[in-house]
Amino acid sequence: MKNTFIWDLDGTIIDSYEIIIDNLAIVADQCHLSYSQKEIYQYVKSKSVNAFIDLMANSSAYDKNQLKTMASNLNNQRADEIKCIPHAAYVLDYLYENNIQNFIYTHKGKSTAHVLENLNLTHFFKEVITSEYGFERKPHAQGIEYIIDKYKLNKDAVFYVGDRQIDADCSRNAGVKSIILTDDSDSSLSGDYMIRDLKELVNFM
Repeated sequence: MKNTFIWDLDGTIIDSYEIIIDNLAIVADQCHLSYSQKEIYQYVKSKSVNAFIDLMANSSAYDKNQLKTMASNLNNQRADEIKCIPHAAYVLDYLYENNIQNFIYTHKGKSTAHVLENLNLTHFFKEVITSEYGFERKPHAQGIEYIIDKYKLNKDAVFYVGDRQIDADCSRNAGVKSIILTDDSDSSLSGDYMIRDLKELVNFM
């Protein structure tokens, strides 16, 4: 029985954090809120972009939907600047050529398809689950459970690949194993398997 990989997107397949953090800093400044880029990164990495937007909404005159739209518009303007995480394309191609199924489950929205197409990654994935599906946000397991149920996957042969604690928690809630990509800068990260380079994924085939 071959294993299946369900992937997070931002920070796992695509190197988008710098752009996301830059744009959240712009939005925060427009709201007259003072956050350093380091503070924003640490908050987003330990929680989520959505949680940081909640934080801003609770401290400004803008509501959450307005802030999400502002950040999303800025991100879309820079979508073509996004690059792959080192070795992501190589590993995805290797898995694909070995008939390993790959899926994406991300909170990213409409821009996902454009980013994947721009990086020539679309064909590697059987299905891409984005925020447009309307599922509960991580760490709720609804997105992973949808994939498992639809494709009749064996949970014992499914890995969720991410880079944050919320990804590890999501996989745990779904009853599948997590593989967390880390640079060891966050000692609080805890997943079933910790890797420093995506090339290590070939050991989980």
